Amino acid sequence: MKKLSFLSVFAMFVSVKAFADTDVFYNPYNDQEWLNLLHYENGVSLIHKNSDFFLSDIGYKSPEQEYKKTLELLQDKSLSGNKSVQCIYPARTEFILKHENIKLHKEKCPEYDTFNKSVPIDSVEIGFASENNKSPISMMGHTFLVLTGVENNIEKRHIFAYSANISDVSVPSLFIDGLFFGLNGAYVLKPYRNYSKFYLYQEQRSIWKFKLDLTPLQIEKLKKHLWELKQHNIKYSLLFHNCNTATVSLLKIADARLQPNDYGLFLTPVEYIQQISDADRIIGISFDSTKRSAKIIDKYGLNNILDANKPTKISVGYNKTKKHNGISIGFSPVYQDVKDVTNAYFDALESKMLDVQFDYLFNQGIVFNNITLLKLRSITDTLLTKTPTKHVNLSLSNIPLNDTTKLYPIAELGAGFGVHNNLFKLYITPILGYQYRHKSIVFIKPEIGLISQISDKSRIVLSYNPYLNIIGNQNKYDSITGYVGYKIFKDMELYTEVSYYYNLNNNYIFKFGIGKYF
Repeated sequence: MKKLSFLSVFAMFVSVKAFADTDVFYNPYNDQEWLNLLHYENGVSLIHKNSDFFLSDIGYKSPEQEYKKTLELLQDKSLSGNKSVQCIYPARTEFILKHENIKLHKEKCPEYDTFNKSVPIDSVEIGFASENNKSPISMMGHTFLVLTGVENNIEKRHIFAYSANISDVSVPSLFIDGLFFGLNGAYVLKPYRNYSKFYLYQEQRSIWKFKLDLTPLQIEKLKKHLWELKQHNIKYSLLFHNCNTATVSLLKIADARLQPNDYGLFLTPVEYIQQISDADRIIGISFDSTKRSAKIIDKYGLNNILDANKPTKISVGYNKTKKHNGISIGFSPVYQDVKDVTNAYFDALESKMLDVQFDYLFNQGIVFNNITLLKLRSITDTLLTKTPTKHVNLSLSNIPLNDTTKLYPIAELGAGFGVHNNLFKLYITPILGYQYRHKSIVFIKPEIGLISQISDKSRIVLSYNPYLNIIGNQNKYDSITGYVGYKIFKDMELYTEVSYYYNLNNNYIFKFGIGKYF
Protein backbone atom coordinates (compact mmCIF):
# COMPACT_ATOMS: atom_id res chain seq x y z
CA MET A 1 0.00 0.00 0.00
CA LYS A 2 2.81 2.43 0.86
CA LYS A 3 4.48 1.73 -2.47
CA LEU A 4 1.21 2.24 -4.34
CA SER A 5 0.57 5.48 -2.47
CA PHE A 6 4.01 6.81 -3.41
CA LEU A 7 3.44 5.97 -7.09
CA SER A 8 0.07 7.69 -7.02
CA VAL A 9 1.53 10.88 -5.55
CA PHE A 10 4.36 10.82 -8.07
CA ALA A 11 1.89 10.40 -10.94
CA MET A 12 -0.17 13.32 -9.66
CA PHE A 13 2.97 15.50 -9.45
CA VAL A 14 3.92 14.67 -13.04
CA SER A 15 0.37 15.43 -14.21
CA VAL A 16 0.27 18.80 -12.43
CA LYS A 17 3.68 19.78 -13.84
CA ALA A 18 2.61 18.79 -17.35
CA PHE A 19 -0.55 20.85 -16.92
CA ALA A 20 1.50 23.86 -15.74
CA ASP A 21 3.88 23.55 -18.69
CA THR A 22 1.05 23.78 -21.25
CA ASP A 23 -0.35 27.03 -22.68
CA VAL A 24 -3.67 26.90 -20.80
CA PHE A 25 -2.88 30.36 -19.42
CA TYR A 26 -1.74 31.70 -22.80
CA ASN A 27 -3.38 34.93 -23.95
CA PRO A 28 -2.77 35.92 -27.57
CA TYR A 29 -2.83 39.62 -26.73
CA ASN A 30 0.33 39.13 -24.66
CA ASP A 31 2.09 37.33 -27.50
CA GLN A 32 5.24 39.14 -28.65
CA GLU A 33 4.03 39.05 -32.26
CA TRP A 34 0.85 40.94 -31.30
CA LEU A 35 2.87 43.43 -29.23
CA ASN A 36 5.17 43.97 -32.21
CA LEU A 37 2.19 44.67 -34.47
CA LEU A 38 1.22 47.44 -32.03
CA HIS A 39 4.83 48.70 -31.74
CA TYR A 40 5.00 48.11 -27.99
CA GLU A 41 8.14 48.79 -25.94
CA ASN A 42 8.21 48.56 -22.14
CA GLY A 43 4.46 48.16 -21.76
CA VAL A 44 3.31 50.99 -24.03
CA SER A 45 3.21 51.64 -27.76
CA LEU A 46 5.78 53.91 -29.36
CA ILE A 47 2.93 55.19 -31.52
CA HIS A 48 1.24 58.21 -29.95
CA LYS A 49 -2.01 57.54 -28.12
CA ASN A 50 -3.94 60.03 -30.27
CA SER A 51 -3.06 58.27 -33.52
CA ASP A 52 -5.89 56.80 -35.58
CA PHE A 53 -3.79 53.64 -35.80
CA PHE A 54 -5.53 52.29 -32.69
CA LEU A 55 -9.09 50.92 -32.71
CA SER A 56 -9.50 51.05 -28.92
CA ASP A 57 -9.27 54.33 -27.00
CA ILE A 58 -6.65 52.73 -24.76
CA GLY A 59 -5.01 50.52 -27.38
CA TYR A 60 -1.75 52.42 -26.94
CA LYS A 61 -1.38 51.04 -23.41
CA SER A 62 -3.63 47.95 -23.38
CA PRO A 63 -2.82 45.26 -25.94
CA GLU A 64 -5.72 43.26 -24.51
CA GLN A 65 -8.31 45.95 -25.29
CA GLU A 66 -6.84 46.56 -28.73
CA TYR A 67 -7.00 42.81 -29.44
CA LYS A 68 -10.62 42.57 -28.26
CA LYS A 69 -11.66 45.66 -30.22
CA THR A 70 -9.97 44.33 -33.37
CA LEU A 71 -11.70 40.96 -32.89
CA GLU A 72 -15.05 42.70 -32.36
CA LEU A 73 -14.78 44.88 -35.46
CA LEU A 74 -13.41 41.98 -37.48
CA GLN A 75 -16.81 40.30 -37.04
CA ASP A 76 -18.84 43.49 -37.60
CA LYS A 77 -20.83 42.84 -40.79
CA SER A 78 -21.60 46.52 -41.22
CA LEU A 79 -17.92 47.05 -42.14
CA SER A 80 -17.26 45.69 -45.59
CA GLY A 81 -14.85 46.06 -48.49
CA ASN A 82 -12.08 48.62 -48.10
CA LYS A 83 -13.52 49.73 -44.73
CA SER A 84 -13.41 46.27 -43.16
CA VAL A 85 -10.79 45.27 -40.62
CA GLN A 86 -9.70 42.48 -42.97
CA CYS A 87 -8.77 45.06 -45.60
CA ILE A 88 -7.29 47.72 -43.29
CA TYR A 89 -5.40 45.39 -40.93
CA PRO A 90 -4.36 42.24 -42.84
CA ALA A 91 -1.48 41.39 -40.47
CA ARG A 92 -3.68 41.72 -37.39
CA THR A 93 -6.38 39.65 -39.10
CA GLU A 94 -3.91 36.88 -39.90
CA PHE A 95 -2.70 36.81 -36.30
CA ILE A 96 -6.21 36.68 -34.81
CA LEU A 97 -7.36 33.91 -37.15
CA LYS A 98 -4.45 31.79 -35.91
CA HIS A 99 -5.71 32.12 -32.34
CA GLU A 100 -9.50 32.37 -32.58
CA ASN A 101 -11.97 29.75 -33.76
CA ILE A 102 -14.04 32.06 -35.94
CA LYS A 103 -15.19 31.94 -39.54
CA LEU A 104 -15.11 35.06 -41.65
CA HIS A 105 -16.53 35.92 -45.02
CA LYS A 106 -13.54 36.87 -47.13
CA GLU A 107 -13.86 40.55 -47.99
CA LYS A 108 -12.91 42.05 -51.32
CA CYS A 109 -10.16 44.61 -50.78
CA PRO A 110 -9.54 46.51 -54.04
CA GLU A 111 -7.25 49.13 -52.44
CA TYR A 112 -5.13 46.54 -50.67
CA ASP A 113 -5.05 44.40 -53.84
CA THR A 114 -3.80 47.40 -55.82
CA PHE A 115 -1.06 47.95 -53.23
CA ASN A 116 -0.05 44.28 -53.39
CA LYS A 117 0.19 44.36 -57.17
CA SER A 118 1.84 47.76 -57.60
CA VAL A 119 4.40 47.31 -54.82
CA PRO A 120 6.17 43.99 -55.41
CA ILE A 121 8.72 43.15 -52.71
CA ASP A 122 11.40 40.52 -53.25
CA SER A 123 14.10 42.17 -51.12
CA VAL A 124 14.28 44.70 -48.30
CA GLU A 125 17.09 47.13 -47.57
CA ILE A 126 17.64 49.70 -44.84
CA GLY A 127 18.23 53.03 -46.53
CA PHE A 128 20.31 55.60 -44.66
CA ALA A 129 20.47 59.22 -45.79
CA SER A 130 23.68 60.61 -44.32
CA GLU A 131 23.79 63.10 -41.47
CA ASN A 132 22.77 66.66 -42.20
CA ASN A 133 23.17 69.26 -39.46
CA LYS A 134 20.92 71.85 -41.05
CA SER A 135 18.34 70.92 -38.40
CA PRO A 136 18.00 68.79 -35.22
CA ILE A 137 15.68 66.38 -37.08
CA SER A 138 18.38 65.30 -39.55
CA MET A 139 21.52 65.67 -37.43
CA MET A 140 21.86 61.89 -36.96
CA GLY A 141 20.81 60.88 -40.48
CA HIS A 142 17.57 59.33 -41.66
CA THR A 143 16.62 55.64 -42.00
CA PHE A 144 13.88 54.15 -44.16
CA LEU A 145 13.07 50.90 -45.95
CA VAL A 146 13.93 50.30 -49.59
CA LEU A 147 11.55 47.76 -51.17
CA THR A 148 12.56 46.11 -54.45
CA GLY A 149 10.54 43.67 -56.54
CA VAL A 150 9.67 42.65 -60.09
CA GLU A 151 6.30 43.07 -61.81
CA ASN A 152 5.82 42.02 -65.46
CA ASN A 153 9.60 41.67 -65.83
CA ILE A 154 10.09 45.28 -64.71
CA GLU A 155 12.00 46.03 -61.51
CA LYS A 156 10.22 48.42 -59.18
CA ARG A 157 11.75 50.12 -56.18
CA HIS A 158 9.87 51.98 -53.45
CA ILE A 159 10.67 53.49 -50.07
CA PHE A 160 8.62 53.17 -46.93
CA ALA A 161 9.58 55.88 -44.47
CA TYR A 162 8.51 57.58 -41.28
CA SER A 163 9.31 61.24 -40.83
CA ALA A 164 8.13 64.49 -39.30
CA ASN A 165 6.31 67.16 -41.23
CA ILE A 166 8.74 70.08 -40.94
CA SER A 167 7.74 72.17 -43.95
CA ASP A 168 6.34 75.03 -41.88
CA VAL A 169 8.30 74.65 -38.63
CA SER A 170 11.19 76.88 -37.51
CA VAL A 171 14.46 75.42 -36.21
CA PRO A 172 13.78 76.45 -32.55
CA SER A 173 10.31 74.87 -32.78
CA LEU A 174 11.84 71.71 -34.27
CA PHE A 175 14.11 71.38 -31.27
CA ILE A 176 11.52 72.21 -28.58
CA ASP A 177 8.52 70.40 -30.08
CA GLY A 178 10.62 67.47 -31.31
CA LEU A 179 11.98 66.90 -27.79
CA PHE A 180 8.99 67.66 -25.58
CA PHE A 181 5.67 67.96 -27.42
CA GLY A 182 5.97 65.97 -30.64
CA LEU A 183 5.57 66.92 -34.29
CA ASN A 184 3.09 65.76 -36.89
CA GLY A 185 4.46 62.65 -38.58
CA ALA A 186 3.41 59.89 -40.95
CA TYR A 187 4.53 56.71 -42.70
CA VAL A 188 4.73 57.26 -46.44
CA LEU A 189 5.20 55.05 -49.50
CA LYS A 190 6.93 56.60 -52.50
CA PRO A 191 8.90 55.55 -55.60
CA TYR A 192 12.58 55.32 -54.65
CA ARG A 193 13.65 57.44 -57.60
CA ASN A 194 11.59 60.45 -56.49
CA TYR A 195 12.56 60.06 -52.84
CA SER A 196 16.28 59.66 -53.54
CA LYS A 197 16.33 62.77 -55.73
CA PHE A 198 15.24 64.84 -52.75
CA TYR A 199 18.19 63.64 -50.66
CA LEU A 200 20.82 63.40 -53.39
CA TYR A 201 20.12 66.68 -55.17
CA GLN A 202 18.08 68.97 -52.93
CA GLU A 203 19.70 68.16 -49.57
CA GLN A 204 23.02 66.87 -50.92
CA ARG A 205 22.97 63.77 -48.71
CA SER A 206 24.39 60.47 -49.91
CA ILE A 207 22.35 57.29 -49.41
CA TRP A 208 23.66 53.98 -48.07
CA LYS A 209 21.59 50.83 -48.63
CA PHE A 210 22.01 47.70 -46.48
CA LYS A 211 20.32 44.58 -47.86
CA LEU A 212 18.73 42.36 -45.19
CA ASP A 213 18.73 38.57 -44.98
CA LEU A 214 14.95 37.94 -45.03
CA THR A 215 12.92 34.98 -46.30
CA PRO A 216 9.87 35.39 -48.62
CA LEU A 217 7.55 34.57 -45.68
CA GLN A 218 9.18 37.24 -43.52
CA ILE A 219 8.90 39.78 -46.34
CA GLU A 220 5.21 38.94 -46.82
CA LYS A 221 4.48 39.46 -43.10
CA LEU A 222 6.29 42.80 -43.20
CA LYS A 223 4.40 43.86 -46.33
CA LYS A 224 1.01 43.26 -44.67
CA HIS A 225 2.01 45.44 -41.74
CA LEU A 226 3.32 48.23 -43.97
CA TRP A 227 -0.17 48.51 -45.41
CA GLU A 228 -1.59 48.83 -41.88
CA LEU A 229 0.57 51.89 -41.19
CA LYS A 230 0.25 53.71 -44.51
CA GLN A 231 -1.41 57.15 -44.31
CA HIS A 232 -1.91 57.16 -40.53
CA ASN A 233 -1.13 60.40 -38.68
CA ILE A 234 1.41 59.38 -36.04
CA LYS A 235 3.24 61.85 -33.77
CA TYR A 236 7.01 62.22 -34.23
CA SER A 237 9.36 62.52 -31.24
CA LEU A 238 13.12 63.08 -31.45
CA LEU A 239 13.70 60.83 -28.44
CA PHE A 240 10.91 58.23 -28.41
CA HIS A 241 9.43 57.76 -31.88
CA ASN A 242 11.70 58.88 -34.68
CA CYS A 243 12.68 57.45 -38.06
CA ASN A 244 15.04 54.94 -36.43
CA THR A 245 12.72 53.58 -33.71
CA ALA A 246 10.01 53.33 -36.38
CA THR A 247 12.34 51.34 -38.66
CA VAL A 248 13.27 49.00 -35.81
CA SER A 249 9.57 48.48 -34.95
CA LEU A 250 8.87 47.49 -38.56
CA LEU A 251 11.79 45.15 -39.05
CA LYS A 252 11.39 43.12 -35.86
CA ILE A 253 7.92 42.14 -37.14
CA ALA A 254 9.65 40.41 -40.04
CA ASP A 255 12.52 38.91 -38.02
CA ALA A 256 13.04 39.04 -34.24
CA ARG A 257 16.81 38.94 -34.88
CA LEU A 258 16.56 42.51 -36.19
CA GLN A 259 15.72 43.67 -32.67
CA PRO A 260 18.66 45.73 -31.29
CA ASN A 261 20.69 43.93 -28.65
CA ASP A 262 21.42 47.20 -26.84
CA TYR A 263 19.30 50.34 -26.99
CA GLY A 264 21.57 52.27 -24.64
CA LEU A 265 20.32 55.72 -23.67
CA PHE A 266 19.59 56.65 -27.27
CA LEU A 267 19.84 54.43 -30.35
CA THR A 268 20.99 56.31 -33.44
CA PRO A 269 20.49 55.06 -37.02
CA VAL A 270 24.18 54.33 -37.51
CA GLU A 271 24.40 52.42 -34.21
CA TYR A 272 21.40 50.26 -35.14
CA ILE A 273 22.92 49.41 -38.53
CA GLN A 274 26.21 48.58 -36.80
CA GLN A 275 24.41 46.17 -34.44
CA ILE A 276 22.58 44.22 -37.13
CA SER A 277 25.77 44.15 -39.21
CA ASP A 278 27.60 42.58 -36.25
CA ALA A 279 24.72 40.04 -36.03
CA ASP A 280 25.29 39.07 -39.71
CA ARG A 281 21.83 40.18 -40.80
CA ILE A 282 23.22 42.30 -43.67
CA ILE A 283 24.04 40.48 -46.93
CA GLY A 284 24.90 43.42 -49.19
CA ILE A 285 25.85 47.11 -49.12
CA SER A 286 25.42 49.72 -51.88
CA PHE A 287 25.94 53.47 -52.02
CA ASP A 288 24.30 56.30 -53.99
CA SER A 289 26.53 59.35 -53.96
CA THR A 290 25.84 63.03 -54.46
CA LYS A 291 27.98 64.99 -56.87
CA ARG A 292 29.71 66.43 -53.82
CA SER A 293 30.49 63.05 -52.26
CA ALA A 294 31.53 61.63 -55.65
CA LYS A 295 34.28 64.26 -55.82
CA ILE A 296 35.40 63.36 -52.31
CA ILE A 297 35.43 59.62 -53.05
CA ASP A 298 37.41 60.15 -56.27
CA LYS A 299 40.04 62.13 -54.35
CA TYR A 300 40.13 60.46 -50.91
CA GLY A 301 38.22 57.17 -51.15
CA LEU A 302 34.98 56.08 -49.46
CA ASN A 303 34.60 56.43 -45.69
CA ASN A 304 32.58 53.68 -43.99
CA ILE A 305 29.87 54.85 -41.58
CA LEU A 306 29.97 51.45 -39.85
CA ASP A 307 33.29 52.62 -38.34
CA ALA A 308 31.57 55.46 -36.43
CA ASN A 309 31.78 55.72 -32.64
CA LYS A 310 28.76 54.99 -30.45
CA PRO A 311 26.54 58.04 -29.89
CA THR A 312 26.72 58.55 -26.10
CA LYS A 313 29.86 59.57 -24.25
CA ILE A 314 31.01 60.06 -20.69
CA SER A 315 34.45 61.44 -19.87
CA VAL A 316 36.35 61.74 -16.60
CA GLY A 317 39.70 63.41 -16.11
CA TYR A 318 42.07 65.40 -13.94
CA ASN A 319 42.28 69.18 -14.45
CA LYS A 320 44.69 71.80 -13.21
CA THR A 321 44.49 75.60 -13.43
CA LYS A 322 46.59 78.37 -11.98
CA LYS A 323 44.36 78.40 -8.87
CA HIS A 324 42.72 74.98 -8.60
CA ASN A 325 43.05 71.24 -9.10
CA GLY A 326 40.08 68.99 -9.63
CA ILE A 327 38.17 66.39 -11.59
CA SER A 328 36.49 67.17 -14.93
CA ILE A 329 33.34 65.23 -15.82
CA GLY A 330 31.36 65.35 -19.04
CA PHE A 331 28.23 63.54 -20.17
CA SER A 332 26.47 63.72 -23.53
CA PRO A 333 23.50 61.44 -24.38
CA VAL A 334 23.60 62.48 -28.05
CA TYR A 335 27.18 62.97 -29.04
CA GLN A 336 29.46 63.49 -32.01
CA ASP A 337 32.49 65.78 -31.83
CA VAL A 338 35.14 67.06 -34.23
CA LYS A 339 37.65 65.78 -31.66
CA ASP A 340 36.52 62.15 -32.06
CA VAL A 341 39.12 59.70 -33.31
CA THR A 342 37.27 58.22 -36.29
CA ASN A 343 37.59 57.65 -40.04
CA ALA A 344 33.84 57.16 -40.53
CA TYR A 345 33.31 60.56 -42.17
CA PHE A 346 35.15 62.83 -44.57
CA ASP A 347 33.77 65.98 -42.93
CA ALA A 348 34.55 66.75 -39.31
CA LEU A 349 31.10 66.69 -37.69
CA GLU A 350 29.77 67.77 -34.32
CA SER A 351 26.24 67.09 -33.07
CA LYS A 352 25.33 67.44 -29.40
CA MET A 353 22.12 67.66 -27.41
CA LEU A 354 21.85 68.09 -23.65
CA ASP A 355 25.62 67.88 -23.15
CA VAL A 356 26.76 68.67 -19.58
CA GLN A 357 30.31 69.59 -18.53
CA PHE A 358 31.30 70.26 -14.91
CA ASP A 359 34.29 70.16 -12.55
CA TYR A 360 34.77 69.02 -9.00
CA LEU A 361 37.40 71.39 -7.61
CA PHE A 362 39.16 69.93 -4.58
CA ASN A 363 39.05 73.17 -2.55
CA GLN A 364 35.81 74.57 -3.98
CA GLY A 365 33.28 71.84 -4.83
CA ILE A 366 31.19 71.33 -7.96
CA VAL A 367 31.25 73.99 -10.68
CA PHE A 368 29.16 73.67 -13.85
CA ASN A 369 30.98 74.95 -16.94
CA ASN A 370 28.52 74.38 -19.74
CA ILE A 371 25.14 72.86 -20.56
CA THR A 372 24.74 72.52 -24.32
CA LEU A 373 21.13 72.38 -25.44
CA LEU A 374 22.05 72.00 -29.11
CA LYS A 375 25.32 72.25 -30.99
CA LEU A 376 25.86 71.51 -34.68
CA ARG A 377 29.14 71.90 -36.58
CA SER A 378 30.54 70.69 -39.87
CA ILE A 379 33.98 71.33 -41.31
CA THR A 380 34.31 70.36 -44.95
CA ASP A 381 36.53 71.11 -47.94
CA THR A 382 34.86 74.24 -49.31
CA LEU A 383 36.99 74.33 -52.48
CA LEU A 384 36.08 70.75 -53.37
CA THR A 385 32.44 70.64 -52.30
CA LYS A 386 31.36 74.29 -52.67
CA THR A 387 29.92 73.95 -49.14
CA PRO A 388 30.79 76.31 -46.24
CA THR A 389 31.78 75.22 -42.76
CA LYS A 390 28.83 75.63 -40.35
CA HIS A 391 28.38 76.36 -36.63
CA VAL A 392 25.22 76.51 -34.47
CA ASN A 393 25.29 76.63 -30.68
CA LEU A 394 22.54 77.11 -28.07
CA SER A 395 23.80 76.67 -24.53
CA LEU A 396 24.10 77.89 -20.95
CA SER A 397 27.73 78.80 -20.42
CA ASN A 398 29.89 79.80 -17.47
CA ILE A 399 32.70 82.34 -17.60
CA PRO A 400 35.89 80.44 -18.58
CA LEU A 401 37.80 79.05 -15.57
CA ASN A 402 35.30 80.49 -13.11
CA ASP A 403 35.40 78.76 -9.71
CA THR A 404 31.66 79.23 -9.03
CA THR A 405 28.64 78.24 -11.12
CA LYS A 406 27.23 81.18 -13.08
CA LEU A 407 25.52 80.00 -16.25
CA TYR A 408 24.41 82.52 -18.89
CA PRO A 409 22.42 81.86 -22.07
CA ILE A 410 24.40 82.04 -25.28
CA ALA A 411 23.48 81.65 -28.96
CA GLU A 412 26.00 81.40 -31.81
CA LEU A 413 25.68 81.11 -35.58
CA GLY A 414 28.52 80.91 -38.07
CA ALA A 415 29.63 79.89 -41.55
CA GLY A 416 33.08 79.86 -43.05
CA PHE A 417 35.71 78.22 -45.22
CA GLY A 418 37.64 74.94 -44.99
CA VAL A 419 40.33 73.10 -46.95
CA HIS A 420 41.39 69.46 -46.60
CA ASN A 421 44.16 67.16 -47.65
CA ASN A 422 45.17 63.67 -46.57
CA LEU A 423 46.86 64.97 -43.41
CA PHE A 424 44.76 67.81 -42.05
CA LYS A 425 41.60 69.90 -42.17
CA LEU A 426 42.17 73.65 -41.92
CA TYR A 427 39.22 76.02 -41.38
CA ILE A 428 38.11 79.52 -40.42
CA THR A 429 34.53 80.08 -39.25
CA PRO A 430 33.43 83.63 -38.32
CA ILE A 431 30.81 83.23 -35.57
CA LEU A 432 28.23 85.82 -34.58
CA GLY A 433 27.26 85.40 -30.92
CA TYR A 434 24.75 86.74 -28.42
CA GLN A 435 24.99 86.33 -24.65
CA TYR A 436 22.87 87.74 -21.86
CA ARG A 437 24.94 88.42 -18.76
CA HIS A 438 22.84 90.94 -16.80
CA LYS A 439 22.79 92.84 -20.10
CA SER A 440 22.92 91.98 -23.78
CA ILE A 441 26.31 91.27 -25.30
CA VAL A 442 26.90 90.78 -29.03
CA PHE A 443 30.26 89.58 -30.32
CA ILE A 444 32.09 88.13 -33.30
CA LYS A 445 34.40 85.18 -32.77
CA PRO A 446 36.38 84.19 -35.89
CA GLU A 447 37.39 80.64 -34.96
CA ILE A 448 40.50 79.37 -36.73
CA GLY A 449 41.41 75.70 -36.42
CA LEU A 450 43.28 72.67 -37.65
CA ILE A 451 42.28 69.00 -37.33
CA SER A 452 44.68 66.19 -38.12
CA GLN A 453 43.95 62.48 -37.97
CA ILE A 454 47.57 61.45 -37.71
CA SER A 455 46.73 57.72 -37.53
CA ASP A 456 43.72 55.41 -37.19
CA LYS A 457 44.07 55.75 -33.42
CA SER A 458 44.96 59.40 -32.84
CA ARG A 459 43.74 62.89 -33.66
CA ILE A 460 45.07 66.40 -32.98
CA VAL A 461 42.83 69.49 -32.85
CA LEU A 462 44.13 73.07 -32.57
CA SER A 463 41.91 76.15 -32.39
CA TYR A 464 42.27 79.89 -31.89
CA ASN A 465 39.24 81.96 -30.74
CA PRO A 466 39.67 85.76 -30.62
CA TYR A 467 36.63 87.80 -29.45
CA LEU A 468 35.56 91.08 -31.08
CA ASN A 469 32.88 92.99 -29.13
CA ILE A 470 30.07 94.71 -31.02
CA ILE A 471 27.55 95.57 -28.29
CA GLY A 472 28.16 95.56 -24.54
CA ASN A 473 31.34 95.64 -22.49
CA GLN A 474 32.46 92.08 -22.27
CA ASN A 475 35.67 90.72 -20.87
CA LYS A 476 37.49 89.26 -23.82
CA TYR A 477 38.14 85.54 -23.54
CA ASP A 478 40.59 85.12 -26.42
CA SER A 479 41.94 81.60 -26.22
CA ILE A 480 44.08 79.03 -27.92
CA THR A 481 43.42 75.31 -27.34
CA GLY A 482 45.30 72.15 -28.19
CA TYR A 483 43.74 68.67 -27.96
CA VAL A 484 45.17 65.19 -28.52
CA GLY A 485 42.99 62.06 -28.48
CA TYR A 486 44.25 58.48 -28.62
CA LYS A 487 42.00 55.45 -29.01
CA ILE A 488 43.07 52.66 -26.64
CA PHE A 489 40.06 50.43 -27.33
CA LYS A 490 37.24 50.48 -29.89
CA ASP A 491 34.96 52.52 -27.60
CA MET A 492 37.49 54.23 -25.32
CA GLU A 493 39.93 57.12 -25.76
CA LEU A 494 42.60 58.87 -23.73
CA TYR A 495 42.75 62.63 -24.15
CA THR A 496 44.93 65.60 -23.22
CA GLU A 497 43.76 69.20 -23.62
CA VAL A 498 45.44 72.51 -22.84
CA SER A 499 43.72 75.92 -23.12
CA TYR A 500 45.32 79.33 -22.60
CA TYR A 501 43.26 82.52 -22.05
CA TYR A 502 45.12 85.77 -22.75
CA ASN A 503 43.01 88.15 -20.68
CA LEU A 504 42.40 86.20 -17.47
CA ASN A 505 44.44 86.03 -14.28
CA ASN A 506 43.61 82.35 -13.92
CA ASN A 507 44.72 81.94 -17.49
CA TYR A 508 45.28 78.28 -18.30
CA ILE A 509 43.72 74.86 -17.80
CA PHE A 510 45.29 71.45 -18.36
CA LYS A 511 43.17 68.32 -18.64
CA PHE A 512 44.04 64.66 -18.91
CA GLY A 513 41.46 61.90 -18.87
CA ILE A 514 39.55 59.09 -20.47
CA GLY A 515 36.36 59.01 -22.54
CA LYS A 516 33.99 56.08 -22.97
CA TYR A 517 31.47 55.73 -25.84
CA PHE A 518 28.37 53.63 -25.27
